[in-house]
Amino acid sequence: MPSFSEIKCPECGTRQIVPAQFGGFLLISKLGAGGMGVIYHAMDKELGRQVALKVMKKSLGDNAEFVHSFKHEARAAAALNHRNVVQIYSFGQVKGQPYIVMEL
Repeated sequence: MPSFSEIKCPECGTRQIVPAQFGGFLLISKLGAGGMGVIYHAMDKELGRQVALKVMKKSLGDNAEFVHSFKHEARAAAALNHRNVVQIYSFGQVKGQPYIVMEL
């Protein structure tokens, strides 16, 4: 089934969204998009927690300057610890596509 399509349980009628797979994450839904990427509501399968996952656009992943800027954004935000600033959990890449993992 296509990712993010809605399905209905034939027994109980519960509606659910088909998640997408991105490395060790299940992408549950799209939260928003910007100039550099898309932010998803995701499940970190390794740690069993819900997170926000910002994924750089695939077209920008090959550009070292954009990747550096994206990583710089993650490091700058990770250096902050304030109740009004989202916590950064990690930064990584899946098949050359950089991502930032943040609290949801």
